[in-house]
Amino acid sequence: MDRYRGPGTTTSALYVFDHPPAKHEGVAVRDPECPDVAIAYREGVVERAAREAGLRVVRIHSRPVDQFTGMGVNEQDLVVLERDGTK
Repeated sequence: MDRYRGPGTTTSALYVFDHPPAKHEGVAVRDPECPDVAIAYREGVVERAAREAGLRVVRIHSRPVDQFTGMGVNEQDLVVLERDGTK
């Protein structure tokens, strides 16, 4: 969600996250009627969940963006994790 710029900035309406559920800061869903279908998280939420699981975020590879249109080519980020304290 940190790089999400709103409706019309994604490759598909399937990647529009305009519904933040109550009591869940840093999270948004595509469809409030079926919230588990598509969920977006802020980086801080992912980092906190990783820490609580004994992991750490090594790197977040953000979705590639088309240099001409500024729209995302692939809307999903890749999160690389490792066990906390290992290299």
